[in-house]
Amino acid sequence: MDLILLRHAEKSMLSMDEPLLTPRGHEQARSLITEMQQKHWPRPQKIMASPKIRTQQTLAPLAKELNLETEIWDGLDERHHDESPDSFRRRIKMILENLENNLRPDCILWCTHMDWIEEFCGMLDCEQDLLSAPYTLWSPTQYLIFQSGDLWSVTASGRSPR
Repeated sequence: MDLILLRHAEKSMLSMDEPLLTPRGHEQARSLITEMQQKHWPRPQKIMASPKIRTQQTLAPLAKELNLETEIWDGLDERHHDESPDSFRRRIKMILENLENNLRPDCILWCTHMDWIEEFCGMLDCEQDLLSAPYTLWSPTQYLIFQSGDLWSVTASGRSPR
């Protein structure tokens, strides 16, 4: 199984409640199609986004290109203001355990947030040290592609070039 972990595209700083993508963020989202084609990503059978609009906007062009519906999954949401760090870690740990126990479909794409990605990378049993460079800097539309095995392994990384 492959897992594509993607940080959302550039967000606006005008709204703190529910920021949308900037014009540049929309360009980054559209360029993910080219990134997928040129870098030969595995083709996702399922794409999932957090409940935040910016993650859904990031996946919209790719979903259309792949003819897939974007599933909204609360588990991929950033840490809530009233959520303790332990509770946040438990939520991500449950997702990780569920992923490792149900390694289907062949490829899933998750679009989420910086804090979620950092926590997830700290928990994932991976051949690479995800808590050291180059895996610790997550700019908008940065991604890692993992392949499952005895340990997870990073098979590709990059970001939308725009």
